[in-house]
Amino acid sequence: MRKHFVLGLLLLAIASIISIPAAAQSSSITKAAFNDVHPMFMFASHSFTLTWTQSTSTDVTGNKIYCAPTTGGPYTTPRATLSTPSTSYGPDTNVVGNQVLFCVVTAVNAAGESVFSNEVKLTIPPDPKPAPASGLTGTVQ
Repeated sequence: MRKHFVLGLLLLAIASIISIPAAAQSSSITKAAFNDVHPMFMFASHSFTLTWTQSTSTDVTGNKIYCAPTTGGPYTTPRATLSTPSTSYGPDTNVVGNQVLFCVVTAVNAAGESVFSNEVKLTIPPDPKPAPASGLTGTVQ
């Protein structure tokens, strides 16, 4: 019986995952997607993924991802450093609900880093409220 209950909860968890499209998309960073878990599980889990068109330079050795809470940065510390050329990053689960992030990407080669790509705005949805309490009973004396 317990195995069936756990399996049922696992199937419910998988079935309840939904995707919410990003509020803004652009030509270089082409996709930003969010996932969150259904509120019945009493916790929130958000993530985002970025995709872009790689630099046309043939000597790119990697990319850096930068995010800031305000448009235009400052973008000082990379959120991630990709050691091989890529066209995507994520899922990044190091986010909390109800926040806005502005992200850019750079291309890296032996000479250094490119200028920042265009900026994409990511609006992370609020954490869901917890499931209600249940099984409440009362006794009258």
